[in-house]
This record gives sequence, C-alpha cells and structure tokens, in this order.
Amino acid sequence: EASVGGSAAKTVQPIPGRDLTWRIGVAGVPFPDGSLGLVAVVDDVTDLVRADRALQLNQMARIVAHEVKNPLTPIRLWVQELEAALGREDPELRKLLDEACREIGTQVARLQETANSFSNLVALEHWEPVPVHLQEVLESVSSSSEIFARRGIILERDISPPPPPPIRGDRNWLHRAVANLVQNSIDALAEEPGTIFLRLRNDAERVILEVEDTAGGMADARLPDLFSPHFSTTTSGSGLGLALVHQVVARCHGRVEAANGKRGLIVRLDFPALPNSVDPDRPQDFPDRIMP
Repeated sequence: EASVGGSAAKTVQPIPGRDLTWRIGVAGVPFPDGSLGLVAVVDDVTDLVRADRALQLNQMARIVAHEVKNPLTPIRLWVQELEAALGREDPELRKLLDEACREIGTQVARLQETANSFSNLVALEHWEPVPVHLQEVLESVSSSSEIFARRGIILERDISPPPPPPIRGDRNWLHRAVANLVQNSIDALAEEPGTIFLRLRNDAERVILEVEDTAGGMADARLPDLFSPHFSTTTSGSGLGLALVHQVVARCHGRVEAANGKRGLIVRLDFPALPNSVDPDRPQDFPDRIMP
C-alpha cells in the first residue's frame, strides 16, 4: 500500500518458470479534488539479477577453491615424501607410510567437510557462536604440521599461562581462519625452511592471538590492503584467505591488524574474552602495539 507522498516497491517474477524479474514501484499521488491516485512503474531488472547471481556464484566458487587448497597442500607434500622415500628405499618407509595415511585421511575428511559446508550458498552464512578456547583451535591446526616439519617448516605454539578464557565464535570458522593464516605464512615461505609462531595470551578482557613467520615480511605500503578480498601476498594466491580471516574476526566482535616484525609478517587477532560481559555494539579500545 502507498500513502500520499509515500511509495512501495517489490521485486517479483511475473511468469513462474521463466528467468524474468520485474521491479514494481507504486507511489501515492494526490489529485486536486483531494482524492488519492497511484502511479505504478515497472522496471525489467532481469539482467541486473542475473549479473548479481553470477557475481555471487563466482565469489562462491573462488571461496570453495581456496578452502579446498588448504588440505590439498599437505596431501601433495605427503605424496612427494612417500615417492622420495620409495626412491631411496628408506628403511623407515613403513612408519612413514602409516603417518602419511593417517594425515592424508585427516585432510580428506576436511575436504569432505568443506564440500558439505559449501553445498549451497546459504551454508556460507551458517554461523553457530559458542564458547571457544583458542588453544584448542591452535592444537587442531598444529596436529597436521608433521609434513611441514619434514620440509623444515616448524610451527611453534606459545600459550602464556594461565590459559586464556574462551571467546565467543563459530568453532569451525575460527579453525578455518587460523588455518588460513598458517597457510598464508607457508605460502610466503614458499616451502623453504622457516618458522611459524602461534602465540596466545590474555590481555585484561581481551584474548590475543598472533601468527608470525620468518618469511621477511612485505612492503609497508601494501599492509592496508592485506585483508581486501582480491589482495594476495603471493602470485598464486586467490586473495580470499586473509579476507576470510577478517570476516570471521569481525563476526566475533574482534579486530585484526598486521605489521612487519624483525623476521616477517605478524598478524594479530584481538577478541573480547568470555565470561566477561562485552557489549558487541560498543567500540573497543585497540592497543597500538604488537606483542614483543
């Protein structure tokens, strides 16, 4: 309904089963005799809807491809490790095979989870906030680091005592966010020997997580674009990994920043801690320093 001086609009599909979309707007117009007249405007927005749908599908395809890439990297490295061990007739081949099968099975399960999670567009918005201990997330991410250790890439965890309190967020998405940070550091190291530091501590009513690598960092001028959807730190990256991190942290009512350290890039995630009461709509003070 449209009142005098008011308007109403609705998007409809006038012919069921056909790819046709109209935008119908109705505005109330007063006549000189005081009666109310209506003006209706019909716009064919089919092409706009198609373009928007194609953009969403394209973005979804890129996100799925990025999420699939993370488990594929250790699978590929384990296969290469097995091939090398077989070629040199390594006496520890059976032990290595057991480790490889276990880790490849874990990564395949994660691929299956990714396929299930992204089976439709709605799944991307599926968010189940629960209390999450970030040290458990770090442990789950570090559990598949054996193959990287064989390549000289070490993951070091540093959890300051006492263990930080939980934060509120979706456990699966937080795991993906931290895994993307680790994968970004691995990509920056280009599978060369190096160290990735995972540091976790409690700062007043905040829980601070930092991921630092020894890849040398990046140009300071590029840091402001680091979490943009189409920015990548490598030539082969999709640019979605760090953008996903930013979105996950924002949904936890936290903040994320990056800076160059002495050894490489430092990404810092800052979350409100539970069980302290934090108003998610109130801006939080964000310390302007990176952990030493």
